[in-house]
Amino acid sequence: SFDQKYRESKDFWSGKLRKAAQITVPEKRVNEMIKAGVLHLDLITFGNEPDGTLAPNIGVYSPIGTESAPIIQYYASVGWTEEAKRSLTYFLDKQHENGFIQNFGGYMVETGAALWSMGEYFRYTRDAAWIQSVKPKLLKSCDYLIQWRNRNKKEELRGQGYGMIEGKVADPEDHFHQFMLNGYAYLGMSRIAEVLREIDPAQSEKIRTEADAWKEYIRESFFNAMALSP
Repeated sequence: SFDQKYRESKDFWSGKLRKAAQITVPEKRVNEMIKAGVLHLDLITFGNEPDGTLAPNIGVYSPIGTESAPIIQYYASVGWTEEAKRSLTYFLDKQHENGFIQNFGGYMVETGAALWSMGEYFRYTRDAAWIQSVKPKLLKSCDYLIQWRNRNKKEELRGQGYGMIEGKVADPEDHFHQFMLNGYAYLGMSRIAEVLREIDPAQSEKIRTEADAWKEYIRESFFNAMALSP
């Protein structure tokens, strides 16, 4: 009967909500959005249960390091840490041989964003065993970003992109030393230095030094851009 199917459907989705953190706020609309939000994201995250890689799609598009980040981090924030980890695995499964992470239309910003989300996952879970298991891939991506940076240490770029990476972050073919591109990459490197602190102190220190220098070059170019722009 319709009533039976309605109860079954309600029980199915309520069961999923019971696995998540119970968040309640006074405003009814916001309260319902919190609960509907996690179920909406579950609907567009594809894979096989009960384990294996998940694809945290962004609507009709396949996962993107930047735009899938809030999906994955929302999972972690409500206690769906297994779903978060399985979603992060998607980016490691598709990592290029040289360490570059790119899944979508020539976008070049995904490597840093994916590393950032992995760092946020670790902040929620302290899952050192998983970090240890994927450490070679994390280091490969960090090395890729470092080499990319080194190619841009040119004197003519002093104050306007020196030590920053160049590339496009969305559909327009704008291969510039963009702050979004570099901000995500710096943040990803910074988080990986953090997660490796207890597992591999030597690599952590190397990546931390690189990330801190990167931040300084970003700030230098940013202040110059603010001073010289119209």
